Amino acid sequence: MAKFLKIIGYGFAAIIVCFYLTFLFILPKKIDLNVYKSQIQQLVADNTGLNIDFDKVDVITTPWLEAGIKTKNIKVTLPDNSVLFSADSFKGKVFLPSLLWLSVRVSCAEIESPILNVEIINGEKYKVAKVYEDLVNKKRAERRLHPVQELKEPNTFLFDPSTIKLTIPALTLNNYQAKIDDTKANHQLTLKGEKLKLGYFNGKVAKLKTTASFLSDKDENITADLDINTFLPKFNMPPKEEEDDEAVFALPFVNPVSEYRAYNLKSKISSKIKVRKNNKNNKLWAKGYFDVDNTTVTMSGLQLPESYFKLSAKGYKAEIDSNLYVTSKENIKLFGKLSNGKKPTIDFSLKSTQVHFNNLLAITKAYLDTVHIKNDIDNMSADGYMLSNFRLKTDFDNLESDGKFVIRDGRIYDKNIGLLFDKINANLIFDDNVFKIVNTRALINKKALELSGKIDANSIANVDIKADAIPLPALYLAFAPREIKNSYTLNSGYLTLSARVTGEIKDIAAICKADLEKFAIADKSGNFVMSNKLAHLGVANTAGVIRGKFKNEDFYLRLPNLNSEITDTQTVATIDDKAINIDKSNIKFNKNSNIVFSGKITDYISNPKANIFATGVIATSDLKTVLGNNVALYFDSKGSIPVKASFDSKGKHMKSVVQAQTTANAYITPVRIDEMLNKTLLMQILAEKNDDNIKVYKSGIYVRKPNAEFRDSLGTNLINSKEIVGVRAMLSNLNTKPFINLFKLTLDKELNGSICVFPKSRFSFSGHSNAFGNLTNPKLSGIFDIRNLSIPELMTTVRNINIDFGSRDVHIALRDATSNSSDFNINMLTTWKLLSEMKFAEVKVYSKMIDVDKLMKVSDALMKSLPVAQSSPVTANSGTSDIPVEILHGNINLKRIKSGNIITNNTTGRIALLKNIFYLNNLKTYPLGGQVVGDVSMNIVSTEVRAKVQGKSFDIKKLLLDLANMKDTLAGNLNFLANVSLKGLTQEEQMKSLKGYVDFNVKKGQLGPFGKFENFLMAENIRNNEFFSSAIGSVITNIVTFDTSHFEYLYGHLTFDNGFMQVAPIKSQGNVMSMYIAGKVGLLDNSADIKVRGKLASAFSDKLGLLANINPINLVKNTPGVNVVLAKTFSVFCQAVSEDEMKAIPNLGKGKTDEYATKFQVVLHGDTRKPLKMIKSFKWLALNSEIENAQNFVDTIPAPEVGEENLSVDELIKLREEQQQAAAETATQPTEEVEKEQSKSIFSKLKKSKEKI
Repeated sequence: MAKFLKIIGYGFAAIIVCFYLTFLFILPKKIDLNVYKSQIQQLVADNTGLNIDFDKVDVITTPWLEAGIKTKNIKVTLPDNSVLFSADSFKGKVFLPSLLWLSVRVSCAEIESPILNVEIINGEKYKVAKVYEDLVNKKRAERRLHPVQELKEPNTFLFDPSTIKLTIPALTLNNYQAKIDDTKANHQLTLKGEKLKLGYFNGKVAKLKTTASFLSDKDENITADLDINTFLPKFNMPPKEEEDDEAVFALPFVNPVSEYRAYNLKSKISSKIKVRKNNKNNKLWAKGYFDVDNTTVTMSGLQLPESYFKLSAKGYKAEIDSNLYVTSKENIKLFGKLSNGKKPTIDFSLKSTQVHFNNLLAITKAYLDTVHIKNDIDNMSADGYMLSNFRLKTDFDNLESDGKFVIRDGRIYDKNIGLLFDKINANLIFDDNVFKIVNTRALINKKALELSGKIDANSIANVDIKADAIPLPALYLAFAPREIKNSYTLNSGYLTLSARVTGEIKDIAAICKADLEKFAIADKSGNFVMSNKLAHLGVANTAGVIRGKFKNEDFYLRLPNLNSEITDTQTVATIDDKAINIDKSNIKFNKNSNIVFSGKITDYISNPKANIFATGVIATSDLKTVLGNNVALYFDSKGSIPVKASFDSKGKHMKSVVQAQTTANAYITPVRIDEMLNKTLLMQILAEKNDDNIKVYKSGIYVRKPNAEFRDSLGTNLINSKEIVGVRAMLSNLNTKPFINLFKLTLDKELNGSICVFPKSRFSFSGHSNAFGNLTNPKLSGIFDIRNLSIPELMTTVRNINIDFGSRDVHIALRDATSNSSDFNINMLTTWKLLSEMKFAEVKVYSKMIDVDKLMKVSDALMKSLPVAQSSPVTANSGTSDIPVEILHGNINLKRIKSGNIITNNTTGRIALLKNIFYLNNLKTYPLGGQVVGDVSMNIVSTEVRAKVQGKSFDIKKLLLDLANMKDTLAGNLNFLANVSLKGLTQEEQMKSLKGYVDFNVKKGQLGPFGKFENFLMAENIRNNEFFSSAIGSVITNIVTFDTSHFEYLYGHLTFDNGFMQVAPIKSQGNVMSMYIAGKVGLLDNSADIKVRGKLASAFSDKLGLLANINPINLVKNTPGVNVVLAKTFSVFCQAVSEDEMKAIPNLGKGKTDEYATKFQVVLHGDTRKPLKMIKSFKWLALNSEIENAQNFVDTIPAPEVGEENLSVDELIKLREEQQQAAAETATQPTEEVEKEQSKSIFSKLKKSKEKI
């Protein structure tokens, strides 16, 4: 057996050795990280806008189980190829065994010759900042165009990343240099050194060691020899603000080069110091020194004398020696020793020349601006001066002092916050070991603050402090911490104080009166507004006996989000040396709820013990106010619910109990649970805190005996009750890392009930939940089921609603939902973090059949069944609420949608709901035999709809018939592309706001009324002409056998804006007729102003008779048969166009020549609902040259005389020829005979013309 174990041991050792040798020699050669180089470069470029390059990356291992990488020639460049950062090499290693304990120990991190070069563009912005701003603004623009695509689920981990410890003992930078270059001013600031070591120990300790020089251009202004080892205070990251994609992102900028050169700071800094915090007493201790020597700045062109600051520390003791020159003649010298140990002591002296406050502001601004600390000194002004020459030493038992400190005519004003300290005069006398305060006062915004009194050598004090209604808002803005000012606004408040302190400092006697009046504060998020009329405190402490009284009047708290308010007319507490007694005080909640509380705090100085008790009623009407009008309508309620609560504490032990009892006459609920209906229910939360542990037990909902008394002895109320819903919890380590040892929510059994607003509804409910682990990342599990949900009022059933959740995800499933023959299955997935923000990570909707018509009946039933809130008048200040739910990703799959006779098949798409906008992207559906794809979005609050869709293969004849009941209007195969937006609830609002365009084409189709040329002949200018009106019938008879309505192609571009549709243009191409249509259509009033230009095949136009004869081209060719008056007035029926306009008219169909095609124009104007009345004129189109030729020809035709209007052109010409011949013959005949013959000839011609007509 021993031999077998020895063999096993040797074998195991051999395996380990093989793994170890593989790790050292084979692993570095087999792993090639360079294959990821391009991915790393792309990742950096996408997220920073920068380009990174480096040589080959090698994997390194060491015998001490370290693994890491090394590379050379690292370079980071901006998009213009300027170098931002470069380094000769980098090497880093991690101690691998530390990973087993969720710890990352970087055993080596070394960078050779790192150089950072930051350029300033035009003295206005860092070049690298401009790159980042452009990247952010580009991403914001992409999110505005495609918000859904940019949404990503948050990173989730199998464990809590915050538990990973990070330790970097030494990050080493050799021969480092950082330069800021203002290229416009041609000045640089440079920081350089031979070696810099940085250490970081898991957020607890940091180290810095370096010798560095700081240069302005080539002048070495600052040298530093630093060795700092310090603890790190806890730092809470501010909450991440949501980005405003509509705003232009810009980083704030202050030019450090110009700011530094404005004061030209010079200094020599050296330190070697270690700083720590004692966690037991929360006191700081240090060991070492920190010296700032030879420090000077230039003010108004003059360099000030050198100042210095020296600090040396040993444990809890520290010594400070400093001398600050404010001007060349004004300085402040401070020397002091401090002890913060078990017996605190102070020993310091302050000596100064006459230092003027305006100079003190100027030097403070110089130092703050130089080191880039944001300040508001530009808005401040000061007058007066201070003078000091005193020494003070005390151990808080005895006092040694001499000298004085005075302020004369001081004035400090900050115009930005409206704070004025005025008429500041102080006389602090330290002579003869007595500290005296004489004639010391100031006005704070015109209200006086006065101090007077003394402290003698035996530390016996007699000091008076008086303040008269000091306004607090300006002081709040000046001195409150920034995080508080960023969260809360102090609107008003006035402090009046009168205090006298007498006796030995260690056993002080005091009388204090303080009034806080008209106090009002609100948080900037709009969660609360609090005001208080008066808080008065009067307290006296004499010979260890304390007497006092606190009185508060008219407390008011408004909670806008809950539509509620809490008021307390008066609270009174009496104070003595043993206890603080709180008299009964009535708190009113909203209109009808009252809670009376009282209590006592004993031994409040050394070992406080508190007992607080509250009892009262909460009216269900007030709870409905909290819910809001819209939500409260879904709750059934009655009466007022009695409540009681107690709070007891002693030392580190606390116990709190809250109870509420409901009965058949006092309840509020959205559902009726059979097991609870008409029963007495007790709801209790009981929590105990011991040290840093909290235990929640005997908590939940309990059924009591009928008519059970609700007693002040809260423990007895639980006797003989039965638990229906139980809550149990235990938390530990509250002061360090809170841990959930147990959280459990259980239901005693399956519960059955109905929904209050749907009395006929039924459902069953069951479930449980558990939690365990770190409070920030607990392990959760739970299942809740709603089964057999039936709502007959809505013709709806759901077989199962399942809520299944774990530590990270929450899954909600609606299975087999049926609503009046339409079926749905919906799956929702989210995380707890997202759910806390009312966001769903993914939503999937599947349906086999949706009958829209029947669903509308469900909608109607829903509207009739749901309670209606009382409407409130809409005012100019009325705002629109945002939709509180967001869907980050999702998809729909609807197999069949039926609406009337319209059937849509296989509708799919990606859905999302973000900032009130519902997105339906990648839409693909098959309605009416065609296909539609694209993206659609709708702002549900503003009703704005945006659609970018493409359709194809539609039978437009069927489409128009099914959608608009328009028969025989248009036929053919339709394809279209639409990019439109509209807004509004009414058709008028939608048409007025419609914007965008539609491109379409129809192949091998047929036009309706406007495709039949004979309808154009009903134009007003033709019907009203005496020559054409009688001839139209015969013309239509000639052309009725021709089909002009068929076309090979019909295509067009329509744009929409300001309630109008621009036809720009529509073109058709047929064998007999082609058209070019352009103009404007009013979508609101159905008005139209359109021109139709077209071509007619010559075989067709030749059949137009008289109408064809007045065409300018035909007029020259076929003049003889044309009426002379029509010929003379042909231009009235012609429209001159340019050659480009003529070319815009489409050619006739394939195989048809345009050589002899006739061009025409029809003007449509009027109401589109009366199409034939819209045809205002018909004219032939011709070029200017063609019309000019025709006009020249017409001008050669003789002008008709009275009685000759009905002659044709050839008849009139022949008549004129005969007249001329007769005139020549008459010259040889007697006058009477000639006249007789002429008269006979004229009457003969007229007779023949009439016979022809």
